[in-house]
Amino acid sequence: MAAAHSIPSLKCEVCTATVTLCSKFCATCGAKLDEETQALKYHFNEGYEYEVFLCFLLKYHKIEMSLRMLKERLKSLGLRRRKLMDSNNQDVRARIQKELDGPGCLSGYRNVWHTLRREGYQVSRQAVATCLREMDSEGCNRRRRQKLKRRAYTNPGPNHCWHIDGYDELKPDGFAIRGCIDGYSRKIIWLRLDRTNNNPVVMARYYMDAVKEYGGCPLKVRTDCGTENGLLAPAQCFFIGNDLAHIYGTSRHNQRIEGWWSYLRQHLTTRWINFFKDLLEQQVFTTGNELQMECLWFCFATLIQQDLDRLKEHWNTHYIRESRHNTVKGRPHELFYLPELCGTEDFLAPVTAQQCNCITENYLSLAESTNKYQEYFQYAFHAAGLSNPQNWQEGLDLYHNLHRYATS
Repeated sequence: MAAAHSIPSLKCEVCTATVTLCSKFCATCGAKLDEETQALKYHFNEGYEYEVFLCFLLKYHKIEMSLRMLKERLKSLGLRRRKLMDSNNQDVRARIQKELDGPGCLSGYRNVWHTLRREGYQVSRQAVATCLREMDSEGCNRRRRQKLKRRAYTNPGPNHCWHIDGYDELKPDGFAIRGCIDGYSRKIIWLRLDRTNNNPVVMARYYMDAVKEYGGCPLKVRTDCGTENGLLAPAQCFFIGNDLAHIYGTSRHNQRIEGWWSYLRQHLTTRWINFFKDLLEQQVFTTGNELQMECLWFCFATLIQQDLDRLKEHWNTHYIRESRHNTVKGRPHELFYLPELCGTEDFLAPVTAQQCNCITENYLSLAESTNKYQEYFQYAFHAAGLSNPQNWQEGLDLYHNLHRYATS
Protein backbone atom coordinates (compact mmCIF):
# COMPACT_ATOMS: atom_id res chain seq x y z
CA MET A 1 0.00 0.00 0.00
CA ALA A 2 1.80 3.07 -1.20
CA ALA A 3 1.28 6.39 0.49
CA ALA A 4 2.68 9.88 0.22
CA HIS A 5 5.07 10.71 3.03
CA SER A 6 6.38 14.09 4.10
CA ILE A 7 10.05 14.93 3.58
CA PRO A 8 11.88 16.72 6.43
CA SER A 9 11.80 20.50 6.31
CA LEU A 10 14.52 22.56 4.64
CA LYS A 11 16.35 25.68 5.82
CA CYS A 12 16.28 29.16 4.33
CA GLU A 13 19.76 30.07 3.06
CA VAL A 14 19.40 33.68 4.25
CA CYS A 15 18.07 33.35 7.81
CA THR A 16 18.23 29.53 8.37
CA ALA A 17 14.55 29.47 9.36
CA THR A 18 12.61 26.27 8.67
CA VAL A 19 10.76 26.33 5.33
CA THR A 20 8.55 23.79 3.56
CA LEU A 21 9.13 22.46 0.08
CA CYS A 22 5.97 24.07 -1.28
CA SER A 23 6.98 27.54 -0.06
CA LYS A 24 8.12 30.06 -2.66
CA PHE A 25 9.23 32.61 -0.06
CA CYS A 26 10.65 32.36 3.46
CA ALA A 27 7.98 33.34 5.98
CA THR A 28 10.64 34.79 8.31
CA CYS A 29 12.84 36.98 6.08
CA GLY A 30 10.86 37.03 2.80
CA ALA A 31 13.72 35.63 0.71
CA LYS A 32 12.70 33.89 -2.52
CA LEU A 33 13.20 30.14 -2.46
CA ASP A 34 14.22 27.84 -5.31
CA GLU A 35 12.70 24.42 -4.61
CA GLU A 36 15.05 22.55 -6.93
CA THR A 37 18.17 24.14 -5.44
CA GLN A 38 16.93 23.53 -1.89
CA ALA A 39 16.14 19.89 -2.66
CA LEU A 40 19.51 19.30 -4.36
CA LYS A 41 21.47 20.75 -1.44
CA TYR A 42 19.41 18.91 1.16
CA HIS A 43 19.70 15.44 -0.39
CA PHE A 44 23.36 16.00 -1.31
CA ASN A 45 24.24 16.70 2.33
CA GLU A 46 22.25 13.62 3.41
CA GLY A 47 24.83 11.53 1.54
CA TYR A 48 22.55 9.39 -0.62
CA GLU A 49 23.85 7.47 -3.63
CA TYR A 50 23.07 9.19 -6.93
CA GLU A 51 20.46 6.58 -7.95
CA VAL A 52 18.63 7.05 -4.64
CA PHE A 53 19.11 10.81 -4.98
CA LEU A 54 17.23 10.75 -8.31
CA CYS A 55 14.43 8.62 -6.85
CA PHE A 56 13.84 11.13 -4.05
CA LEU A 57 13.78 14.03 -6.51
CA LEU A 58 11.26 12.30 -8.76
CA LYS A 59 8.98 10.78 -6.10
CA TYR A 60 8.78 13.63 -3.58
CA HIS A 61 9.75 16.74 -5.54
CA LYS A 62 8.43 15.85 -9.02
CA ILE A 63 11.84 16.76 -10.43
CA GLU A 64 13.02 14.44 -13.21
CA MET A 65 16.58 14.60 -14.50
CA SER A 66 19.27 12.28 -15.79
CA LEU A 67 22.32 11.24 -13.81
CA ARG A 68 24.51 13.45 -16.00
CA MET A 69 22.24 16.46 -15.46
CA LEU A 70 22.24 15.84 -11.71
CA LYS A 71 26.03 15.87 -11.59
CA GLU A 72 26.16 19.07 -13.66
CA ARG A 73 23.62 20.79 -11.40
CA LEU A 74 25.56 19.77 -8.29
CA LYS A 75 28.78 21.01 -9.86
CA SER A 76 27.19 24.37 -10.68
CA LEU A 77 26.15 24.69 -7.02
CA GLY A 78 29.69 23.91 -5.86
CA LEU A 79 28.63 20.54 -4.39
CA ARG A 80 31.41 18.03 -5.05
CA ARG A 81 32.08 14.78 -3.25
CA ARG A 82 35.62 14.24 -4.49
CA LYS A 83 36.90 17.65 -3.43
CA LEU A 84 37.55 16.73 0.18
CA MET A 85 38.94 18.73 3.08
CA ASP A 86 41.87 17.16 4.94
CA SER A 87 42.38 16.62 8.65
CA ASN A 88 44.44 19.83 8.95
CA ASN A 89 41.57 22.06 7.83
CA GLN A 90 40.92 24.50 10.66
CA ASP A 91 37.17 24.73 9.99
CA VAL A 92 36.87 20.96 10.19
CA ARG A 93 38.89 20.75 13.40
CA ALA A 94 36.91 23.60 14.98
CA ARG A 95 33.61 21.87 14.13
CA ILE A 96 34.87 18.54 15.52
CA GLN A 97 36.01 20.30 18.70
CA LYS A 98 32.54 21.82 19.07
CA GLU A 99 31.07 18.33 18.69
CA LEU A 100 33.45 16.99 21.35
CA ASP A 101 32.39 19.76 23.73
CA GLY A 102 28.79 18.51 23.58
CA PRO A 103 27.00 15.14 23.41
CA GLY A 104 29.06 14.33 20.30
CA CYS A 105 31.95 13.38 22.59
CA LEU A 106 30.14 10.04 22.98
CA SER A 107 30.11 9.32 19.23
CA GLY A 108 32.57 7.39 17.08
CA TYR A 109 34.22 8.70 13.94
CA ARG A 110 31.45 7.46 11.63
CA ASN A 111 28.80 9.43 13.53
CA VAL A 112 30.94 12.56 13.65
CA TRP A 113 31.73 12.19 9.93
CA HIS A 114 28.02 11.90 9.11
CA THR A 115 27.25 14.96 11.23
CA LEU A 116 29.84 16.99 9.33
CA ARG A 117 28.59 15.73 5.95
CA ARG A 118 25.00 16.76 6.80
CA GLU A 119 26.25 20.27 7.59
CA GLY A 120 28.07 20.60 4.25
CA TYR A 121 31.63 19.67 5.27
CA GLN A 122 33.06 17.46 2.51
CA VAL A 123 35.62 15.46 4.44
CA SER A 124 36.68 11.81 4.34
CA ARG A 125 35.97 9.40 7.16
CA GLN A 126 39.70 8.74 7.45
CA ALA A 127 40.35 12.44 8.03
CA VAL A 128 37.69 12.54 10.76
CA ALA A 129 39.15 9.40 12.36
CA THR A 130 42.60 11.00 12.33
CA CYS A 131 41.28 14.17 14.00
CA LEU A 132 39.46 12.18 16.70
CA ARG A 133 42.55 10.12 17.50
CA GLU A 134 44.48 13.34 17.99
CA MET A 135 41.79 15.37 19.75
CA ASP A 136 40.03 12.66 21.78
CA SER A 137 42.37 9.70 22.19
CA GLU A 138 40.82 8.73 25.52
CA GLY A 139 37.33 8.60 24.00
CA CYS A 140 38.58 6.48 21.08
CA ASN A 141 40.09 3.91 23.43
CA ARG A 142 36.91 3.83 25.53
CA ARG A 143 34.64 3.22 22.53
CA ARG A 144 36.93 0.52 21.13
CA ARG A 145 36.33 -1.66 24.20
CA GLN A 146 32.52 -1.60 24.02
CA LYS A 147 30.60 -4.55 22.60
CA LEU A 148 26.88 -5.21 22.01
CA LYS A 149 25.23 -8.56 21.35
CA ARG A 150 21.84 -8.60 19.63
CA ARG A 151 19.30 -11.27 18.72
CA ALA A 152 17.85 -11.55 15.20
CA TYR A 153 14.80 -9.49 14.24
CA THR A 154 12.79 -9.54 11.00
CA ASN A 155 10.10 -7.27 9.57
CA PRO A 156 8.56 -7.36 6.05
CA GLY A 157 8.52 -3.64 5.25
CA PRO A 158 8.07 -0.05 6.45
CA ASN A 159 4.96 0.75 8.50
CA HIS A 160 4.30 -2.90 9.20
CA CYS A 161 5.02 -2.37 12.89
CA TRP A 162 5.89 0.65 15.01
CA HIS A 163 7.61 0.11 18.34
CA ILE A 164 6.84 2.65 21.08
CA ASP A 165 8.37 3.03 24.53
CA GLY A 166 9.47 5.54 27.15
CA TYR A 167 12.96 6.38 28.35
CA ASP A 168 13.16 7.14 32.08
CA GLU A 169 16.88 7.70 32.71
CA LEU A 170 16.36 11.48 32.92
CA LYS A 171 13.01 11.22 34.68
CA PRO A 172 14.47 11.80 38.20
CA ASP A 173 15.61 15.21 36.93
CA GLY A 174 12.14 16.00 35.55
CA PHE A 175 12.67 15.04 31.89
CA ALA A 176 10.81 12.08 30.36
CA ILE A 177 11.44 10.94 26.77
CA ARG A 178 9.03 9.09 24.48
CA GLY A 179 10.10 7.47 21.23
CA CYS A 180 8.71 5.48 18.33
CA ILE A 181 10.71 3.53 15.72
CA ASP A 182 9.67 1.77 12.53
CA GLY A 183 10.55 -1.91 12.81
CA TYR A 184 11.79 -2.42 9.24
CA SER A 185 13.63 0.77 8.32
CA ARG A 186 14.62 1.71 11.90
CA LYS A 187 13.47 5.27 11.14
CA ILE A 188 12.66 7.24 14.29
CA ILE A 189 9.04 8.34 13.88
CA TRP A 190 9.11 10.65 16.87
CA LEU A 191 11.42 11.45 19.78
CA ARG A 192 9.77 13.84 22.21
CA LEU A 193 10.58 15.31 25.60
CA ASP A 194 7.79 15.75 28.17
CA ARG A 195 7.16 16.17 31.86
CA THR A 196 5.84 12.64 32.33
CA ASN A 197 5.73 9.24 30.64
CA ASN A 198 2.47 8.25 32.34
CA ASN A 199 -0.16 10.47 30.72
CA PRO A 200 -2.18 8.51 28.10
CA VAL A 201 -3.43 11.73 26.46
CA VAL A 202 0.15 12.90 25.76
CA MET A 203 1.14 9.53 24.31
CA ALA A 204 -1.96 9.38 22.11
CA ARG A 205 -1.30 12.90 20.81
CA TYR A 206 2.19 11.94 19.69
CA TYR A 207 0.70 8.95 17.88
CA MET A 208 -2.04 11.03 16.26
CA ASP A 209 0.48 13.67 15.14
CA ALA A 210 2.43 10.94 13.34
CA VAL A 211 -0.73 9.45 11.77
CA LYS A 212 -1.72 12.88 10.41
CA GLU A 213 1.82 13.58 9.17
CA TYR A 214 2.13 10.32 7.21
CA GLY A 215 -1.51 10.04 6.16
CA GLY A 216 -2.02 6.67 7.83
CA CYS A 217 -0.99 4.24 10.55
CA PRO A 218 1.06 1.03 10.64
CA LEU A 219 -0.56 -2.38 10.51
CA LYS A 220 0.65 -3.07 14.05
CA VAL A 221 1.89 -1.12 17.05
CA ARG A 222 3.83 -2.70 19.89
CA THR A 223 4.08 -1.16 23.37
CA ASP A 224 4.57 -2.26 26.95
CA CYS A 225 1.65 -2.66 29.37
CA GLY A 226 1.89 0.82 30.89
CA THR A 227 -1.20 2.93 31.54
CA GLU A 228 0.23 5.64 29.23
CA ASN A 229 -0.80 3.47 26.25
CA GLY A 230 -4.43 3.24 27.29
CA LEU A 231 -5.70 5.61 24.56
CA LEU A 232 -3.14 4.83 21.88
CA ALA A 233 -4.02 1.13 21.78
CA PRO A 234 -7.77 1.50 21.06
CA ALA A 235 -7.05 4.25 18.50
CA GLN A 236 -4.72 1.91 16.58
CA CYS A 237 -7.29 -0.92 16.69
CA PHE A 238 -10.02 1.49 15.57
CA PHE A 239 -8.04 2.63 12.52
CA ILE A 240 -7.18 -0.92 11.42
CA GLY A 241 -10.52 -2.48 12.45
CA ASN A 242 -8.81 -5.36 14.23
CA ASP A 243 -8.18 -5.99 17.94
CA LEU A 244 -4.83 -7.59 17.04
CA ALA A 245 -3.49 -4.37 15.52
CA HIS A 246 -1.97 -3.45 18.88
CA ILE A 247 0.42 -5.77 20.72
CA TYR A 248 1.09 -5.53 24.44
CA GLY A 249 4.25 -7.06 25.83
CA THR A 250 7.10 -6.61 28.27
CA SER A 251 9.71 -3.94 27.60
CA ARG A 252 12.48 -6.45 26.95
CA HIS A 253 10.44 -8.03 24.14
CA ASN A 254 9.95 -4.64 22.46
CA GLN A 255 13.37 -5.13 20.96
CA ARG A 256 13.60 -2.46 18.29
CA ILE A 257 12.99 0.56 20.53
CA GLU A 258 14.68 -0.98 23.58
CA GLY A 259 17.79 -1.59 21.51
CA TRP A 260 17.74 2.00 20.26
CA TRP A 261 17.70 3.38 23.80
CA SER A 262 21.27 2.12 24.19
CA TYR A 263 22.21 4.25 21.16
CA LEU A 264 20.49 7.24 22.76
CA ARG A 265 22.34 6.64 26.02
CA GLN A 266 25.68 6.27 24.25
CA HIS A 267 25.37 9.31 22.00
CA LEU A 268 23.37 11.82 24.03
CA THR A 269 21.82 11.22 27.41
CA THR A 270 24.94 10.07 29.26
CA ARG A 271 26.22 13.64 29.08
CA TRP A 272 22.95 15.11 30.38
CA ILE A 273 22.66 12.45 33.12
CA ASN A 274 26.16 13.26 34.36
CA PHE A 275 25.50 16.99 34.05
CA PHE A 276 22.40 16.85 36.28
CA LYS A 277 24.14 14.52 38.75
CA ASP A 278 26.94 17.08 39.07
CA LEU A 279 24.39 19.85 39.73
CA LEU A 280 22.69 17.65 42.32
CA GLU A 281 25.97 16.94 44.12
CA GLN A 282 26.84 20.64 44.04
CA GLN A 283 23.40 21.34 45.59
CA VAL A 284 22.41 23.58 42.69
CA PHE A 285 19.01 21.89 42.91
CA THR A 286 17.30 19.14 44.87
CA THR A 287 14.76 16.73 43.41
CA GLY A 288 12.27 17.47 46.19
CA ASN A 289 12.20 21.22 45.58
CA GLU A 290 9.29 21.95 43.22
CA LEU A 291 10.41 25.49 42.35
CA GLN A 292 13.93 24.34 41.44
CA MET A 293 12.63 21.43 39.35
CA GLU A 294 10.27 23.75 37.45
CA CYS A 295 13.10 26.21 36.86
CA LEU A 296 15.29 23.36 35.62
CA TRP A 297 12.60 22.41 33.09
CA PHE A 298 12.19 26.01 31.91
CA CYS A 299 15.93 26.42 31.29
CA PHE A 300 16.92 23.05 29.82
CA ALA A 301 13.85 21.46 28.18
CA THR A 302 14.35 23.28 24.87
CA LEU A 303 18.07 22.47 24.79
CA ILE A 304 17.45 18.77 25.38
CA GLN A 305 14.68 18.65 22.76
CA GLN A 306 17.01 20.31 20.24
CA ASP A 307 19.61 17.64 20.98
CA LEU A 308 16.96 14.95 20.51
CA ASP A 309 15.89 16.47 17.18
CA ARG A 310 19.48 16.57 15.92
CA LEU A 311 20.13 12.99 17.00
CA LYS A 312 16.87 11.85 15.36
CA GLU A 313 17.80 13.41 12.00
CA HIS A 314 21.35 12.10 12.33
CA TRP A 315 20.13 8.56 12.91
CA ASN A 316 17.51 8.68 10.17
CA THR A 317 20.11 9.61 7.55
CA HIS A 318 23.10 7.53 8.67
CA TYR A 319 24.06 4.31 6.85
CA ILE A 320 23.32 0.99 8.57
CA ARG A 321 25.74 -1.66 7.42
CA GLU A 322 24.83 -5.23 6.58
CA SER A 323 25.47 -7.60 9.48
CA ARG A 324 25.11 -11.22 10.48
CA HIS A 325 21.96 -10.33 12.44
CA ASN A 326 19.78 -10.32 9.28
CA THR A 327 19.73 -6.52 9.32
CA VAL A 328 18.55 -4.71 6.19
CA LYS A 329 21.36 -2.40 5.10
CA GLY A 330 20.74 1.21 4.06
CA ARG A 331 19.72 4.55 5.52
CA PRO A 332 16.48 4.64 7.59
CA HIS A 333 15.01 7.47 5.50
CA GLU A 334 15.86 5.62 2.28
CA LEU A 335 14.39 2.32 3.52
CA PHE A 336 11.27 4.06 4.83
CA TYR A 337 10.46 6.37 1.91
CA LEU A 338 11.72 4.19 -0.97
CA PRO A 339 10.95 0.57 -0.01
CA GLU A 340 10.69 -0.43 -3.68
CA LEU A 341 14.47 -0.14 -3.98
CA CYS A 342 14.78 -3.06 -1.54
CA GLY A 343 12.12 -5.20 -3.21
CA THR A 344 9.44 -4.65 -0.57
CA GLU A 345 6.37 -2.43 -0.13
CA ASP A 346 4.93 0.19 2.18
CA PHE A 347 2.38 -1.31 4.61
CA LEU A 348 0.91 2.04 5.70
CA ALA A 349 -2.86 1.77 6.29
CA PRO A 350 -4.69 4.93 5.10
CA VAL A 351 -6.53 6.90 7.78
CA THR A 352 -9.12 9.51 6.85
CA ALA A 353 -9.41 12.98 8.34
CA GLN A 354 -12.85 11.99 9.68
CA GLN A 355 -11.34 9.07 11.61
CA CYS A 356 -8.63 11.32 13.05
CA ASN A 357 -11.19 13.92 14.11
CA CYS A 358 -13.27 11.22 15.80
CA ILE A 359 -10.36 10.25 18.06
CA THR A 360 -9.14 13.80 18.65
CA GLU A 361 -12.52 15.35 19.49
CA ASN A 362 -13.73 12.54 21.75
CA TYR A 363 -10.57 11.62 23.64
CA LEU A 364 -7.81 14.20 23.13
CA SER A 365 -9.60 17.54 23.36
CA LEU A 366 -8.97 18.03 27.07
CA ALA A 367 -7.84 21.53 28.02
CA GLU A 368 -4.19 21.95 29.03
CA SER A 369 -3.71 22.67 32.73
CA THR A 370 -1.89 25.90 33.56
CA ASN A 371 1.44 25.85 35.37
CA LYS A 372 1.94 28.89 37.61
CA TYR A 373 5.67 28.25 37.93
CA GLN A 374 6.19 28.25 34.16
CA GLU A 375 4.03 31.37 33.80
CA TYR A 376 6.14 33.15 36.43
CA PHE A 377 9.45 32.12 34.86
CA GLN A 378 8.19 33.25 31.46
CA TYR A 379 7.25 36.64 32.94
CA ALA A 380 10.59 37.01 34.75
CA PHE A 381 12.46 35.95 31.61
CA HIS A 382 10.93 38.73 29.52
CA ALA A 383 10.93 41.33 32.30
CA ALA A 384 14.67 40.89 32.88
CA GLY A 385 15.44 40.98 29.14
CA LEU A 386 17.11 37.57 29.22
CA SER A 387 17.89 35.59 26.04
CA ASN A 388 17.22 31.96 25.16
CA PRO A 389 20.16 29.65 26.01
CA GLN A 390 22.11 28.14 23.12
CA ASN A 391 24.14 25.63 25.14
CA TRP A 392 24.32 24.08 28.59
CA GLN A 393 26.53 26.88 29.98
CA GLU A 394 23.99 29.54 29.01
CA GLY A 395 21.19 27.31 30.31
CA LEU A 396 22.90 27.08 33.68
CA ASP A 397 23.40 30.87 33.80
CA LEU A 398 19.70 31.33 33.03
CA TYR A 399 18.80 28.88 35.82
CA HIS A 400 20.86 30.81 38.37
CA ASN A 401 19.34 34.15 37.30
CA LEU A 402 15.73 32.97 37.36
CA HIS A 403 16.19 31.09 40.64
CA ARG A 404 17.70 34.22 42.20
CA TYR A 405 14.71 36.31 41.02
CA ALA A 406 12.24 33.74 42.36
CA THR A 407 13.83 33.49 45.82
CA SER A 408 14.87 37.12 46.39
